[in-house]
Amino acid sequence: MDLEEIERIKQLKFTYFKAVDTKDWDLFGSCFTEDATSRYEDGTLSWEGRDAIIDGLRPLIGRPTLLTQHQGHHPIIKLTSETTATGSWYLQDMCYELREDWWFHGTAYYSDEYVKIDAEWKIKLIGFERIFLIRESPLPKNMKFEYDIFASDR
Repeated sequence: MDLEEIERIKQLKFTYFKAVDTKDWDLFGSCFTEDATSRYEDGTLSWEGRDAIIDGLRPLIGRPTLLTQHQGHHPIIKLTSETTATGSWYLQDMCYELREDWWFHGTAYYSDEYVKIDAEWKIKLIGFERIFLIRESPLPKNMKFEYDIFASDR
């Protein structure tokens, strides 16, 4: 087992989560191969190609009124060759939609495939299956957002 390669794949996934939550679409795109495929939400959100994945997700999670938190835990990464690997991650996510007045907390399992191109790991296939999702509306009246990096974009 090559722990250095596994650590590089972990860093890739952590970068992916950071890009999603900061809505950094250039960073997000850098995590994928050009021909990547997504199968989010049990395949209901599927796109072929890096640009299509970005174009599909940006209107869903890119608006400044949607605050997101994605955390990946308990990675199981298997190197399948010198340039390919698979990964499973436990996801915990929370989203707060300020304009539409709802929030949710959920969990899921990611199943990913990675490929090493020019010494860099990239996501070739990404997707998750939900374990549960709890949605509440309206936002609790006593909920106060003390800091929000997207506030000036609204």
